[in-house]
Amino acid sequence: MTGCGPAYVAAIYAELMEREFPGQKFIVQGGDWGSFTTGMIVGHFSDRLLGFHVNMFIAPDANHDLRIIPWQVRYILL
Repeated sequence: MTGCGPAYVAAIYAELMEREFPGQKFIVQGGDWGSFTTGMIVGHFSDRLLGFHVNMFIAPDANHDLRIIPWQVRYILL
């Protein structure tokens, strides 16, 4: 399926949580590849979250400029 990456799945997940639990905050968890989707949820829908947990270490290379990354995703990368 073209275009079905972590950002798209994050938007679907956030919409599903709002539909099933209107106005309630939730917690997300992602491991391995799910940590990328969790990072997108944290980056784009942090106002809806109580917290998050990821269990995949993501290390940027030495040339990566962390100043251009939203603070929520930066927190995951560090």
